[in-house]
Amino acid sequence: MTNPGHDSLNRRVPGWWRTVGILSQILCLVSVLAVASLWTYYDYTRPHAAEPSAGRIYALQTHRSIVYLTGQEQFMLNLLIWIAAPIFVLAILLEVIFVRPLRRPQ
Repeated sequence: MTNPGHDSLNRRVPGWWRTVGILSQILCLVSVLAVASLWTYYDYTRPHAAEPSAGRIYALQTHRSIVYLTGQEQFMLNLLIWIAAPIFVLAILLEVIFVRPLRRPQ
């Protein structure tokens, strides 16, 4: 005899929401890793002194030091951060609003 409160997750959570939730979590992980990688790359490869003649006037503060970026480098880093933040929020909202309530026993 089966208990309807103990159905498998596959039957309780509609496939579409599970797919969207998993994809948003994967995108979140990829975007956060991209931001961390680029930040670390800039930290290790960019000069520690401003170079106005080369356009390196935008300071990036890390735990170790301050490095100076060009406008294009700073734009790329900020763009990745602005992409990662909403994907992170979306992943959390999908999990909390749609997926978890469907997992609870009725």
